[in-house]
Amino acid sequence: MHESGRFGPIEWARAGRPLPSEYTSGDRGISVAIGGEAALFGLVDGLGHGPAAAEAALRAIDAVKNNSSERLEVLIQLCHRLLTGTRGVAMTLARVDFAANTLTWTGVGNVTADLVAKAPSGIHVRSSARLTGASSATGYRKSVRHRLFRSAPVIFS
Repeated sequence: MHESGRFGPIEWARAGRPLPSEYTSGDRGISVAIGGEAALFGLVDGLGHGPAAAEAALRAIDAVKNNSSERLEVLIQLCHRLLTGTRGVAMTLARVDFAANTLTWTGVGNVTADLVAKAPSGIHVRSSARLTGASSATGYRKSVRHRLFRSAPVIFS
């Protein structure tokens, strides 16, 4: 699966595939335009693999897309409540504010968001939100805000 697009000044793309023996995956991406002022991006990793992981991931994505204008912490807490009875997910969310030229992110679980930049020695990770070991919404990382620079990719994994 490969998707790409553009929201305001942001070009985005994502790619993924299920395990060779599976027909569906719990690894899903989120990309939502918020008016012409901002965009919300994220990665959701349904725990385990296969249909049950995909179901949990899709439930989280629907919640985020339907409430995308909420603060990131509110979205994490909403997903925590709505995923009761499922396997659950690890996820990271990032909001880009076009006017302020900022990126704000948060997440829960074993996902990573890296803000990278070109450096004389090659690629340099300017900031990393490594989100590991949190087992509930009470363990999510507080939002972190960064100034964006032209051509500075953010990589979710």
